[in-house]
Amino acid sequence: MQITEKHLADIALCLKELADEAAIQKNMTQQSIAGTNRVITVFTLLGSIIVLTIFYYFIAFNKGVSHSVESMNTIKKQMADLRDSMDIITFSVDEVGQNISYVNLMSTNINSMGKSTSGIVNSIYSISKQTHQLAQDTQWIRYNATIINQYFGHLNYSISNVSQSLHEVAKPIDQFFPLP
Repeated sequence: MQITEKHLADIALCLKELADEAAIQKNMTQQSIAGTNRVITVFTLLGSIIVLTIFYYFIAFNKGVSHSVESMNTIKKQMADLRDSMDIITFSVDEVGQNISYVNLMSTNINSMGKSTSGIVNSIYSISKQTHQLAQDTQWIRYNATIINQYFGHLNYSISNVSQSLHEVAKPIDQFFPLP
């Protein structure tokens, strides 16, 4: 078979059409690549913004937890001081109660002296009633002070548990963001 000019012209035409089609495909491929690159760039920027935002909130959360732990430690110390003060008040109330029991003993001794002086006996009897009533009243004060002391003990224990829990919550964050 002989190749004629017409065959060569047909082959050239086919090759030209193929080249034109390849150029069109190349142009479309470049446009797809450019579009894909733009989408990737946009999503990369958005992802970076999201990661930076999350990182910022982790730092803020870490600072907040650290501040809370410090505040709880301060409250715990203040509650311990308050409990110590309540212990001192309870001790003082106990001392008053003991002193009042001495007044009752003195009243008994004075009653023996009162046999000779009836006017003193009547006055001391009245004082004895009043001191006995005062002893009962201070007994309730002492009892209430003890109850208040127990409540502060429970409160101090609860605050200590909250402080410990916050400290435990902050431990995972300390692993990722250790404080200097």
